[in-house]
Amino acid sequence: MASPPGTLSRRSLLSAGGALTAAGVLTAGCTGAPRGERAEHRQEDGQARAERRLREQAAAAGAALLARYDATAAAHPALAGTLAPHRAVTAAHLDALRAPAEAGRSGNGSGAGMRGGNAPAAHPVPEPPAEPEAALAALAEAEQGLAESRLAALAGAPPATARLLASLAAANAVRSRLLAPSGAAERSPA
Repeated sequence: MASPPGTLSRRSLLSAGGALTAAGVLTAGCTGAPRGERAEHRQEDGQARAERRLREQAAAAGAALLARYDATAAAHPALAGTLAPHRAVTAAHLDALRAPAEAGRSGNGSGAGMRGGNAPAAHPVPEPPAEPEAALAALAEAEQGLAESRLAALAGAPPATARLLASLAAANAVRSRLLAPSGAAERSPA
């Protein structure tokens, strides 16, 4: 039976519907995920960038502390043995902060060549004090300052990074107490 002129047959309508469905599938494939998934993906990307920035900042501060240990050991060779374990722990913490960014690459923990292409600029390393006890006190103060800055960063950190920063802050606080000259640790509040 023939269709009257100007009307579409059932077969034509079904074919057109199938073509529109296929075009919709192809268009969806070109634009990626549905809107909700794309928004979620953008949010995840933003969170990943924020976490990377937070780790880079924490790593830059850790690298500055590592450089202070090196400068102090160079200025006071008699303290090198005392500082070596603290420096080693600081280097290990630096490696832990950089681990996700350097997956597949091995870190040497030496503090040399630590900056990546997107890493923030290195902090200037102050000259260690001339007196050994004052140099230890300066390192203790630097450790305490780093502990406080890491604790302050916890509020905006994702859970895994927050746990890492809290652990590192606790270690910084302990090293601050260990490095403080004998009388200073007893005078400072806990």
